[in-house]
Formats: sequence, structure tokens, C-alpha cells
Amino acid sequence: MRLLIARHGETEENLRSICQGQTAGTLTRRGVAQCLQLGDKLKGYPITHIYSSDQLRARRSAELMMSSSGCKAPLVLDERLRERSFGRWEGRPFVEIPSPDEESHEIETVEAIAERLQSFLQDLRQRHSNEEDLVLLMGHGFTMRVLEALLQGGPLAKVEEITFLPNGDYRLYEGGKLCQRPRVIYISGGQRSGKSGYAQRLARSLSDQPIYLATARHWDEDFERRIARHQADRGPEWTTIEEPRYLSQTQIAGRVVLIDCVTLWLTNIYSDLEFDAEASLSEARREWQQLLHHCEADTLIVVSNEIGMSLHASDASSRAFVDLQGWVNQYISATADEAYLMVSGRALRTELISDLHIERYDF
Repeated sequence: MRLLIARHGETEENLRSICQGQTAGTLTRRGVAQCLQLGDKLKGYPITHIYSSDQLRARRSAELMMSSSGCKAPLVLDERLRERSFGRWEGRPFVEIPSPDEESHEIETVEAIAERLQSFLQDLRQRHSNEEDLVLLMGHGFTMRVLEALLQGGPLAKVEEITFLPNGDYRLYEGGKLCQRPRVIYISGGQRSGKSGYAQRLARSLSDQPIYLATARHWDEDFERRIARHQADRGPEWTTIEEPRYLSQTQIAGRVVLIDCVTLWLTNIYSDLEFDAEASLSEARREWQQLLHHCEADTLIVVSNEIGMSLHASDASSRAFVDLQGWVNQYISATADEAYLMVSGRALRTELISDLHIERYDF
């Protein structure tokens, strides 16, 4: 069994630094957007089951994530995933709460939280003994820290060493081991916009010996000449790895890696799958998630093309590929820590728009 550990979206109480504990909590507009974006990030995961705290903010977050991702896995509510109880301190600003003695102020102890989570994990392991099961748990800040400490097998004192999961974010555990994902920098632009040059300069600023992960296939003599020219331009400090399709199988642990480019990678997948856009999209999402959680790279710099901004494609297959490129660009960009659009040699940093498509959701 593999586990995705997720935290609910931002709430009004988070924003105002109010102690929520086991009160309901109300998602902000940004919190709703975080959950929708979480669904976008998780589209490549074959989630089989979802468990959520029965508190409103967690349940609503799980529902929004499922709506955005299209996930059809059953959703089960479990009170053992509730946030820590803060007793009479709930609903009050954190600044008003002294460093309390937990027993005298009715605050649930770490040991009590661990006891209910151990019970939950025991039941979970009995229900999902199949290693192919991928289970998502939607919970809360402090409770998820205790859960991660239990998964990592350390003492409960280790809870303080585990960073709070940000609102609307997730972590993946396989075999009790946290799968660390690399920093992702996404760079897109039109033809000759300067994106590859900018990406190479960025990689060299981060490492003296970066890896160039080339996705191009040697289609013909003209392509051979282009590849040779690019290799000569990069210089001896680069290590070149050629992988046209299965990016997650490359050995790039601990390195700064430039992937150039997504368009050629997609072209290879699309061609191999006989121009089936849906199958190509599924493979690209799956392969990207495998890369993120198993490559152990330090940084991934990803270059892609905005081909939908140019001339309208002349045939159905080409138009399907333009759509495929747009979908995959959005998918990879949603997982990026930084994203840039190249225009005439200039890099414009872009941000996710938090208010997209959230008017139809109730708060």
C-alpha cells in the first residue's frame, strides 16, 4: 500500500491565526483554489481509496480535490483523522494561548493522538494489503505531523522535526519511506523565444556539472546535425543523457537536471501510441509523477513549447497534438515551484491564478 498524505485547503481561521482544533473551519477562496489545484496535481495518480477526517474543512477539501481530478475512488470519513483537540482554547487567537499544561487545559496529548492514529493505520493495513493500492488521506496540520512520525517509525518526539504540510499540498509514502520530490522550475515559450538558452544559464548558475536530459530522437540527418550543434554549444561541463520516452528510468539522483524538451518527449509518446491523444496524456501524467517521486534529483528545469500560440494546425492529428501539449504543459506547470514564460528573450515569472473556476463552489 502506498499513501498520499494531504492537508485541507486554507481556512478563514488559518488566515486569522485562530486555533481551530476540532471546530468545522471555513475554506477561503484561496483554500478552494488550493484544493482544485491539488486535484490537478494528482490527476496522474491511480488513487484507489480516499479517507478523510470527518471535519467539514477536510471533507470539503477532499470533495473539491476529487471534483478537479476526476477521481472516482470511494470517500470514507473517519473521526480518527480529526485535528488535535484544544479544548476551551478552540476559536481563540493563537497569540492569546499561553504555553499551556496540556492536561489542565484539556488539550489532547500527542500520545492520545498517536493512539487513535495507530488504530486507524492498523485498520488501513488490514483493508489494503495489496501493494498496488494507492490511498489518499485528507487531514489536518498537527494530526498529519503525528501520522508522518508514525509512518517513519521514529519516537513521538520526532513530531517536532516534521514540518507542517502546507494547506492544499501532499506528500507520498511508499513502504513507510517519504518520497522526496525535487525542486521544479518550468520554462515555456514560443519557437526561438530564448527558453533553452535561459534554462541552460539557470542550470549552470545552480551547478558546475549539470545534466542535460535530451528527449529528441535521431529522426534523420538534419536532426543529427541539430543535435550535434546543440551538444557543441553546451560545453564539456554538461553530462548528456538521451532518453526519448521513459524519463523516470534515468539515473539523476542529487543532480541539477535540464529536461529539453517536453514537446519532443510528447511527440515520441504520441507517435509510439499511434497518435492516440488520450492514451498519450495518461502515459505522460503517469511518467511525470514517477519521475517526480523516484528520480531523487535536486532540481528539475523543464523546457516546453507554447505551440498553441502559433498558426492553427492544418489536420486533425496535429490539432489533437496541440491540445495534448497544452494539457501536459498545464499539468507539469501545476507541479512546479517556479514557472517562467519566455518572450523575445525575456523571462516573465508567472503565478497560478487562485480565483479560476471557483465561483461555482459553495463556501
